[in-house]
Amino acid sequence: MANDGEPLLPQELLDSIVDKLRPIDDSASHQALQSCALVCNTFRLRAHRALFFRVNLVPETLAELQDADSIWKQRKRTQELYRLLKANPYLISCIRSLKINIDRRAKVTGPLGYLAEVLDILYESTSESQGLVELIVRSGTPSSVPALWPNISAPTQKSLLNLIHGPKTQLKRLILGNFKKLPLTMFVRCQILKSLILEWVEIDDSPEDNTSNRTVQDDLWSLGELVWTGSWSLNKFFQGLATMLSIKTLASKLRRLCVSGPVPVQDGMMLRKILEWSADSLRSLILYVIEHRVFHLLLTLLGVEMYDLPLSMNHPNSQEPWISHHVEYFSCSSSAAISATLHWRGCH
Repeated sequence: MANDGEPLLPQELLDSIVDKLRPIDDSASHQALQSCALVCNTFRLRAHRALFFRVNLVPETLAELQDADSIWKQRKRTQELYRLLKANPYLISCIRSLKINIDRRAKVTGPLGYLAEVLDILYESTSESQGLVELIVRSGTPSSVPALWPNISAPTQKSLLNLIHGPKTQLKRLILGNFKKLPLTMFVRCQILKSLILEWVEIDDSPEDNTSNRTVQDDLWSLGELVWTGSWSLNKFFQGLATMLSIKTLASKLRRLCVSGPVPVQDGMMLRKILEWSADSLRSLILYVIEHRVFHLLLTLLGVEMYDLPLSMNHPNSQEPWISHHVEYFSCSSSAAISATLHWRGCH
């Protein structure tokens, strides 16, 4: 250790030591990183980058999330983060992933307590070398009452949309869960997204709400992963997008597709089109299908016979038995292997 308290070891070695404490999912690693941040300035910045890489403003347990006072606790946590970032601006560049929960009661009980301000700070500090790359926004749990997008305060809506598809955004992964009446334009403008995960969301497909952006450069789309979970019509989602961009172009860049939910025949037909259009790019396909006619339809496309399905399993979110089949099929145009896993529940 030098006389001024700074270590004599090379910075690259010190950074490697701190990085060994990642991930910080357990309390021991978190406490160790906090201790490193207090050693000296050389350790401090690297430790803070690890500590603030993923910021979670959501209650840690389901019981806390469902607690009547959870909205006030989340406000306090958000307010503390806001004050911390204002006092220590260098921490803004450390944050690359943000997880928030928007309580459906928020508009009734008042503003969301500095959430819009935190989102604005993160967006305004975005540059080519820093900024959020992952944003997770949920409202409660899949079993709770969904939040209505129109009921979210206007400042929070504006701040969220800036982060999602503003001119400066660097967002690569977006997860939205348990919302109703999300505008289609929210997704149309996300042209640099690599991963889009929608969990129990309902899209507002009314024409008057989705006419503000009909000129989209399809060739800029680079979405590689699409995960759809829930009961809202997948067919309606793609039909709505088709009014503003080329679905064929979007599908042609997909590498991973996962669909889970009560897929009706209409959605099955749309899935079949997506699979045909993504034949050159798709490498992973995971489907949880309830309607047996849809299952037969997709198996026919993949060239699989029903008598080839011997395996029984459980859906991750259900104790009911599912039939599971894994198959690798080849794209005729690209000659590339596509890994497909299909799960089906119902009578033959």
